[in-house]
Amino acid sequence: MFLSINVLVWIFAFLIFNLIVLAHEFGHYITAKKFGVKVNEFALGMGPKLFKIVRENTVYSMRCFPIGGFCELEGEENDSESENSFGKISVWKRMIVMAAGAFMNIVVGLIFSIICTVSRQGIPTTVVSGFSDSAVSVRTGLKVNDEIISINNFKTHTDQDVLFAAGTAYDGNLDVEIIRNEKRMIIKGVKLNLIQHNNRKVCEIDFSLFGVKKNFVNVINYSVMNIVSFVRLTWKSIVWLIKGKVSLRDMAGPIGIASQIGSITSKGLEKGFADAILGVVSFMVMFTISIGIFNLLPFPALDGGRILMLTPELISGKPLGKKIEYIINIVGFCLLILLMIFAAYNDILRIIKNAFYGPDEI
Repeated sequence: MFLSINVLVWIFAFLIFNLIVLAHEFGHYITAKKFGVKVNEFALGMGPKLFKIVRENTVYSMRCFPIGGFCELEGEENDSESENSFGKISVWKRMIVMAAGAFMNIVVGLIFSIICTVSRQGIPTTVVSGFSDSAVSVRTGLKVNDEIISINNFKTHTDQDVLFAAGTAYDGNLDVEIIRNEKRMIIKGVKLNLIQHNNRKVCEIDFSLFGVKKNFVNVINYSVMNIVSFVRLTWKSIVWLIKGKVSLRDMAGPIGIASQIGSITSKGLEKGFADAILGVVSFMVMFTISIGIFNLLPFPALDGGRILMLTPELISGKPLGKKIEYIINIVGFCLLILLMIFAAYNDILRIIKNAFYGPDEI
């Protein structure tokens, strides 16, 4: 029985993953159609076609490997003379088509966030409600009813912000801006215990936060702010990666993501099937936002790279040139493939080490 429920959760996770991919490509598809661009093919998956149907000169296909999808636009990769080609519409419209995939990721993330918020017993705040028995933060400045405004200059609009800012203070020292008795103040030197996790020391959050009763307004407000928080956290993580504060070895590829889903599923099933499903949906909020933000990076072969290559044409009226654009995209694509291989290698290595040494002793 446990195996069958576990399989059902995995099927659900697989369907949600493909929904995220479908939504991203649908963003490109619907805006291209709106601007009169011919869509040659709208595909879910990669590799050889499993089946296809043709409607209004567009091929809709399902492919062998469920690891992505694509929306092939007329003239996107060549100098098509068709009146319905991608190159015939204005630059700003092409930019919108490129950005629409990431926008749809945000929309899907918001829908998932609302589902998760509605399922909660209450809406989390950033107001301290209590401390654990071994808490050191209460002895170094924090008190019950303190409303946390920022931690180490990182604004905390939601509980997720609080957990991220406190959990990534790797020396265990926090400068916490709070509102106490209607007065704004900064408490310097608030401390948290450090614990070992995945080959590094991280802060142990030793305080809890109040929740408030749900209503329509705060459900929507929290869901929106949750998306804003995930966008900020994703961007912050990318900046840290560039600055070297986070190692490339911390990256997770498809195997690592599947491993995380498996871990979430196992923990959720300890409570029940519904908890496992909600755990997967909650994880997918972060995943779809990450996909959207990553695709907007100004890197060749990504949507953000394509938008960047349209900028010279927007400014001067002269396109970059298909040959140059093609070379840049090929180089970018190869680098992305290498990055995916490196991430997969890290994922496999992490799984093997966890199996032999345990997750906290790598």
